[in-house]
Amino acid sequence: MVDFLFRNTATGELVTASGPVPFDASTVLGEGSWQVATTSPWASETLSVSSNRTTHVFLIAGQSNATSRAAFDGGADWPSNVRQWSRSPARAEAPYITDNADQTLIPAARPLDHGTQRVAGGMGWALQFSIDYLAQNPGVDLVLVPASWGGTGFSDNRWNPGDDLFQEAVARTNAVLAAHPDFIFRGILWHQGETDSGSVSASAAHAGRLDTMVAALRSAITGADDTTPFLLGGMVPSWVAGNGNRQTVQAGLEDTPNRVAYSSYVSSTGLAAFDGIHFNAASMRVLGTRYAAALAVAAQNVPSGWMISQQTILSYSAVPTPTVAGTTIT
Repeated sequence: MVDFLFRNTATGELVTASGPVPFDASTVLGEGSWQVATTSPWASETLSVSSNRTTHVFLIAGQSNATSRAAFDGGADWPSNVRQWSRSPARAEAPYITDNADQTLIPAARPLDHGTQRVAGGMGWALQFSIDYLAQNPGVDLVLVPASWGGTGFSDNRWNPGDDLFQEAVARTNAVLAAHPDFIFRGILWHQGETDSGSVSASAAHAGRLDTMVAALRSAITGADDTTPFLLGGMVPSWVAGNGNRQTVQAGLEDTPNRVAYSSYVSSTGLAAFDGIHFNAASMRVLGTRYAAALAVAAQNVPSGWMISQQTILSYSAVPTPTVAGTTIT
């Protein structure tokens, strides 16, 4: 065993490690250029260390149930390899809890840097989503782009293509991808509908406006296309019950996978709120797990034409092969 001392030539960071020779320095060092020594003075050789890990990026957008509104439950917290694209208070709605620099990679924390922050130390479903996603994808690091604002929708001209929050979500996502070209954009995580449940006209128009937004996001975000997963969650069941406009929006949310290829609905069945409209911490945990599981479902939600042809093939193969005059028809 040999004791090693590494120094980052750019930052001066020091890292010590022990191991056999040859020693795989990538197991203990981040990316960059490092000097290495086993004794003083510093060796003249430098090492260029490249990580073999992959970074996946997700946009989180919508209104308050996509943010960190629930009080933390004391359970599993943010994994160390989850980061977020930060937001300064100048680009947020007051009062704002954190005081981060604008548009830089920082560790994910409670609450995430969405446009509104009303619960100090609050959690959302993105926390459990991240835990589950990393468990399903070893060797992957995660970057989240928080872009949700409470009390917003399509009827108030915030999320339609060209509206301010739509434009900001695209700009923030593209900024992190431009700053880190090796990052891979993996999907859009959406949770919204309450604001557009306020009138007959807004609720009736919601599904169509949602579909238009999905297509526009896929077109505008770097690295996205028509196959980029789009996941959306349902509203609090007890809040939806007994109100026709809310039921209209909820039905449209549930039907989205039938209208939008490579999308998946994340069920809110059995979940509860702490204030009537916002999911409690236990429900946020369940939603996060359901969001992570929905990615595989979205990947299989192929366009309807392919679905039909596949079904035709399956149906045909199940029918006995006909024959004519002893000759098999193929």
